[in-house]
Amino acid sequence: MIVNDNAKLTAILENSSGLNSNMALFKLDQSNMTLNLVSYAINSDSFKKLDYVGEQDIYYLLVEGASGTGEFNFAVFETNNIINEPNDNISQAIQIQENTPIKGTIDNMFDVDLYKVSYNSPRILSLSLDNPDYQVYISPDGQSFSNIGDKVVNLEAGTYYYLVESPTGKYDKNLEYELNIKTTKYMPFEKYPIVSRTTDFSSILQVNYDDFVNKNAYTDNLYLNGEKIDFSYGFENIVDNSAGYAKTTMKLTETPDQFVALTDSHLSLLNSVGYYEDVLPTFVKFNTNWFGSKNLDKALILTLCDTDMSVKRTGRGAYSGNYSFESAHATLVIDTDTKKVVDVIYPNYYYLYGNQRFYYTKYSNEYSEAIKNWGRN
Repeated sequence: MIVNDNAKLTAILENSSGLNSNMALFKLDQSNMTLNLVSYAINSDSFKKLDYVGEQDIYYLLVEGASGTGEFNFAVFETNNIINEPNDNISQAIQIQENTPIKGTIDNMFDVDLYKVSYNSPRILSLSLDNPDYQVYISPDGQSFSNIGDKVVNLEAGTYYYLVESPTGKYDKNLEYELNIKTTKYMPFEKYPIVSRTTDFSSILQVNYDDFVNKNAYTDNLYLNGEKIDFSYGFENIVDNSAGYAKTTMKLTETPDQFVALTDSHLSLLNSVGYYEDVLPTFVKFNTNWFGSKNLDKALILTLCDTDMSVKRTGRGAYSGNYSFESAHATLVIDTDTKKVVDVIYPNYYYLYGNQRFYYTKYSNEYSEAIKNWGRN
C-alpha cells in the first residue's frame, strides 16, 4: 500500500479467542527491494493497534500467527494533514506546556490522544474540551486513568498524563478539538487558607494562618497563585519643555505594621479609601487610559492599611502648581502574572487631578467565610 507524506496509518487487529496473531509494518527500500521494519504490535491481548506517521512511500503490513488458530478481524485507516501524531500510547505521549491550549484530532473510532506535563508544585486543575462527543481522562502513572469531567481537583507535584478519546466511537477526522488544561499554583490549604478566589480557581489568594491569627503583618505572608505578592511600588514622571516643567512622584514605602484589609472587621480601621468602594480583595479585568499603568485581563485589587503612600507634584510655567499628599491607606492593582503592584488607584495624582480614568469588571469571586468573619467574635 502507498501512504501519503506525513499521513497517519492506523491498523487494527482483533483475534478470536483461540488465536494470537501479531502485526508488523514494513517500509519498502526501492533501491534494493528490501523491507525494513518501522512499527509493530506484539502482545498477548486479543486486540492490537498499530500507529505510524512517516514519509510518502510503499509499505507492507504483515499479520502473523504467534499461537493457536482461528479467525481475525482487520482494518486499516489513513488520515492526512494531522497534528501531534502519533500520540496513541504512553511512550508517544506529547509533552505539552502548562496552561497552553492543545489542538488535536480523533481520526478513527479507535484513536486516542495522549499528552503529558510535569508540575513542580501542587496545582488546582480544571479542564474544558470543546467537543461534547469526546472525553478527557487523567493518570498520575500512565496506567490507571480517571474521568475528571467538569470537576475541579487538587494535584500533587509530579508528572501527569491526559487522554482524549471518543467513548461512543463518534469522530470526525476533519475536525480539530481544543483542549484547555487550566492549572493554578497554590499553597497547602491546611496552613494557608483561601482568602478569595475566582469561581473557576484560576486565581487564588491565600494567607498564612498562624500569622493571620496572631495579627502579624499579612503582607509578608500573602500568596497569590502560590507566590508572595511584591508590594514595592514607585513611579516618577518628568515633563520638561518650552512650556514649563513638572515632576510627579508616587511611592509606596513598607511599614512594620502594614497589612491588607482581608475581613469586614478591618473596614472599621479605614476612615476613607477614596472613591473606590472595594477594600476586600477582588479579582477584576482592569482597563485604564493612564500611561503609567497597563490593561490586565486578570488583576487583584486590594487595600493596604497602615502603610506609607506618598504622592508629590511640583510644577513651573504652564505646569505651575504643587501637590503633596501622604496616606496610610492605598488601594492597589496587582498583576496576577507577575505578582507585582502595577497601579495605585488611590491615592493617585493622575486619577484625582489628571483626567485619567480606570475601569474594571469584576470576576465571580468566592470569599472564605472563616477569613471574612475573623475577629467578629
